[in-house]
Amino acid sequence: MRAVPDLPNEDGIRERSRDPADHTQRPHAPDTDLRCNLNQHVVLHFATGKAATIEAMSFHMDGRDRRAQVGPGGEIVEPRGRDTQGLRHLETVLLEQILSKTDCGSAISWTHCARRRVGALLLATITLLAACGGSGDDRDDSDRQADIDFKPDVGDPEWAIGAGPRIVIDEAHSNFHTADGRYEPFAELARRDGFVVQSNDAPFTSESLANIDILVIANAVNERNVDDWSLPTPSAFTAEEVEIVRGWVDRGGSLLLIVDHMPFSGAAAELGAAFGIELNNGFAFGTPDEGQIVFEAASGGLGEHPIVHGRDGDESIDHVMSFAGTAFTIRAGTTRWPLLVLPAGTQLLLPEVAGEFSEQTERRDASGMLQGAALDAGRGRVATFGEAGMFTAQVRGENREPVGMNHPNASDNAQFVLNVLHWLAGIN
Repeated sequence: MRAVPDLPNEDGIRERSRDPADHTQRPHAPDTDLRCNLNQHVVLHFATGKAATIEAMSFHMDGRDRRAQVGPGGEIVEPRGRDTQGLRHLETVLLEQILSKTDCGSAISWTHCARRRVGALLLATITLLAACGGSGDDRDDSDRQADIDFKPDVGDPEWAIGAGPRIVIDEAHSNFHTADGRYEPFAELARRDGFVVQSNDAPFTSESLANIDILVIANAVNERNVDDWSLPTPSAFTAEEVEIVRGWVDRGGSLLLIVDHMPFSGAAAELGAAFGIELNNGFAFGTPDEGQIVFEAASGGLGEHPIVHGRDGDESIDHVMSFAGTAFTIRAGTTRWPLLVLPAGTQLLLPEVAGEFSEQTERRDASGMLQGAALDAGRGRVATFGEAGMFTAQVRGENREPVGMNHPNASDNAQFVLNVLHWLAGIN
């Protein structure tokens, strides 16, 4: 996921775009010719307090000239007659080039925007969003797809194939990452180390959690937020499920809880709180141009723990790369070990709509907050992380840009994933 650039308009005013990051916003796809082969469309937002409508726009995308009507809320609608209603109109927006074969996980490629105004001056921000498909973990033309060709070396497998502990990946809570979708590389890495990896599409009950060694929950979300990534972001889990999972861990179960930026962090907040994890329902940004965050042992970004040190030099972790995500803290009195400590200068943004940032967006200094931690809970163990991409391998766009374990600067991520699973399995 990339940080949001400030885009200059023709008057030199810096305007804030919506972050087009990985699964940041999944609006309903419009039934117009604006849907290109990458399932993209353009939405216009206003930096003005006055009521205004952008009625029509034309732009050039993928070698084609396109035109569509835009409704009062900035939504793209079917062509229709002029809607005056006493509103001021910005009649034409000409984008000579709004993107260059980008995708919904990439920053906007911006070269020029000329506006012809009618009436009062209106400042429009051009925003690229992704219509990434329906609910669940589709593997189609959406912004990121599993890199099934990525097969890092696991050395000697910890167990014979299929003879290790049983990992179950949750799919019962509208999860954005699933074993046969964007988390397929995660599942395959675990299988190649000998783990048994299965999926679960049933609500959490004592029966459904029976005989599971490690429960993996990755980016669960409430049904309300499957297609609407705005506040509120209610829990993905019922109160009964939270109690059941907490009791299962107390009795010796191991939980790998992975959340990402809003709305996923909000959807997991109640479950996290049951273990003393205080999740922030926002976005953590490190390097402004890329959004990636590197945690290095030499600079104190990696904590002191068997997950970091491994059992020998071959398993020792030098650095871990994440791809933005969120930040969290651990409630005082909780037995925990920081694993990924956010570096100085990291900012936490808390928007009302995922990826929509403005001068009014609440910002906090996230320096020293966590993006990874290990906890003891009763007789069980919990490992929790505030970014999901680091645990898998994905490709983005026609150029197959690597995101995750397959990124050239994330060479230790795969071993880090194995170390996490080994610790949850009780072997290091």
